[in-house]
Amino acid sequence: QLQRLPGAIHRRRQVAHQIQKAIGGLRAVRPGREAGGDGGVYWFMRFCVDENLLTVDKNAFAEAIAAEGIPVAASYRHIPSEAEWFRKRCVFPDSDYPWGLPEYQGDRTAQFPCPNAVAAVESHFILSIHENFSDREVEDIASAFGKVERAYLRRR
Repeated sequence: QLQRLPGAIHRRRQVAHQIQKAIGGLRAVRPGREAGGDGGVYWFMRFCVDENLLTVDKNAFAEAIAAEGIPVAASYRHIPSEAEWFRKRCVFPDSDYPWGLPEYQGDRTAQFPCPNAVAAVESHFILSIHENFSDREVEDIASAFGKVERAYLRRR
């Protein structure tokens, strides 16, 4: 499996680039911002929704795309400081380690709100992609995004 990984990563990057290009003309949805460097390893892609341009919210927009048969999820909210193991300080069963260790010098009740992470999650939805997506799947994705945007775009 590891021998196939570089090829799969390369192909996923190609698929992501094709999708980005295919939806480039849309107004209310665009690929999420990416960090610089060599590029992402796309197990899924994030898309930002400008709700101000739509008559529905991001969740309804994503649900409409999913109804077209496209593998999207309205939310991907996996913020470590919101996870149950962190909030309950229970990494290991029946233990308060590492917070309960005598050597632990940090604040055992510290909270880490992450408003920017929450805002990013709440304004984006995700699309699952696969390295074996062909031009047909890319076309289907772009078509569904366009159809849903046209249906919900505010008329000015």
